[in-house]
Amino acid sequence: MGILTRIDRNLAIYIGRIDGLTYKYERTRLLESHKMPMSTIRYLALLTFAACLIGGCATKEEIDPGATAETILLTESLRIGDEATMDTVYFDNIDDVEVDTQGNILVSDNAYPGFRIFSPDGALTHEIGSEGEAPGEFQYHPLLTVGAKDSVFAFDGDNGRLTVYSPGDYRLTRMVNLAAHVPDHVSAYDVLAVLPEGLFVEFDYYTDEVTPDENDWPVEIKFLNHSGGVLRDSIVLIPSYQLTLISGRTVHPRLWGRESFIISSSDGLVHAGWNETIQVRTASLNGIVGEFVIPHSPIPLTLDEINERISRYPTEWQVQFRADMPDTKPAFNAMVLDDEDRLWMQLSWPADSIKTDWLVIEPSTGDVVAKTSLPVTAKIMKIRQGKAYGVVDDGQDVVTVWEISSSPSHGG
Repeated sequence: MGILTRIDRNLAIYIGRIDGLTYKYERTRLLESHKMPMSTIRYLALLTFAACLIGGCATKEEIDPGATAETILLTESLRIGDEATMDTVYFDNIDDVEVDTQGNILVSDNAYPGFRIFSPDGALTHEIGSEGEAPGEFQYHPLLTVGAKDSVFAFDGDNGRLTVYSPGDYRLTRMVNLAAHVPDHVSAYDVLAVLPEGLFVEFDYYTDEVTPDENDWPVEIKFLNHSGGVLRDSIVLIPSYQLTLISGRTVHPRLWGRESFIISSSDGLVHAGWNETIQVRTASLNGIVGEFVIPHSPIPLTLDEINERISRYPTEWQVQFRADMPDTKPAFNAMVLDDEDRLWMQLSWPADSIKTDWLVIEPSTGDVVAKTSLPVTAKIMKIRQGKAYGVVDDGQDVVTVWEISSSPSHGG
C-alpha cells in the first residue's frame, strides 16, 4: 500500500467513538498525492488564526463557564433505530442528521448508500439514492444540507458532486461538480450552508509529504456560486486537526488531539473554533467580524484513560501515541448552531462521568446564555423549532430527538 497522503476528516470527528470494539469507523481514504509547498499552506493557516488559538490560552483556575447561565432541559421524545424497542431500522456510524421545516428527519450513515428520510414521528418515508456513479447515485454516503425552502443538498465527497432534490417529493433537480474549479491539491469536503447568492463549502488541503504538523492539513471555507464557481476564497483558513506520525510512514489523528469546528449560518456568517480553548472567530464574506473567548478549566487526562484507550491499538503504534499525548482533554467536542443563531458546545468531561455539559452561547457577545447536560454518549447534530436532533451511541447508533424546555426554576 502507498503512503497515506490525505486523511478523511470523519476519522478525526469520530475518533472519540472508534477506539472501542473494532476499527469499523476508521474510514481513512487514500487519494492520489499532489504537491503544494508546505511553507505556503503553513503561512496561510497561521495568517488566519492567531497562535493563541492553536497553542492554547486556557487558564489554570477552576472555572465553570456556565455557572450563572439559565439551565434548560432536554427531554427525550423519540428514538429511531433502537433494537431494544424492536425497531427494524438499522444505522451504522451516522454521519449526518438534518431536519426540514416540517420536522422530517434526514439521516446519512454507513448502512445505506444514499440517505433516508423519516417523518416527525419516526416512520421511514423515503430511501434516496443508491451506490454508483450515475445521477442519483453516490460513491460514498452523502453529507446533507437542507435549504431554506426544504430543498435537499446531498454532497458526495468521493467525487465532489452535489446533488439537489426538490422539497416534498425529493426529485433530483440538478447536479453540480464542486471540484471543477479548485486546485488538484484541494478536496471539497462538505456544504456548510446554502444561501440565495451561493454556497459555503469546506475544502481540505492534502499533501504528498507525511507530516504530523497540523498546519500542513488546513481546512478552508470558500464561497461558491450555485454552479460551483469560486466567488470568494479563504473566508476561513484553519488547521484541521493534530496528528501523530506512526513509524515514519503514516499519520493518524492524535488521541485527544485538538481539531477545528466550523459551522455556517443562513445569514452568511461562518463560526470557526480550535478546541484547545473555548475560542471562536466569526467571519463574513468581508472578513473577520467578531471573536469571543470563554475561560474554562482544562480537564486532565488520567493514566487509566490513557492506558485503556491506547491498548486498543497495535503495539507498534502505542509508543508514538504516548509521546504525543496531551496533559488535558480538548475544551469542547462538538459545536452546533441553533435556529436562533446561538452556538451550542459540548464540553469535555472528567474520567468516569456519565454526563457532560452543553453551553449555549450568543456568538456576537460571547455570553453563555444557557446550559444543559446530556449523557456523554449523546451528540446533538441539529437544533430546530424547539427540538434537538442527534445520535446516542451506546454500542449502536440511534437517532434521538429531545424536546427543549426551560428549567422549572426559570419558569415555563
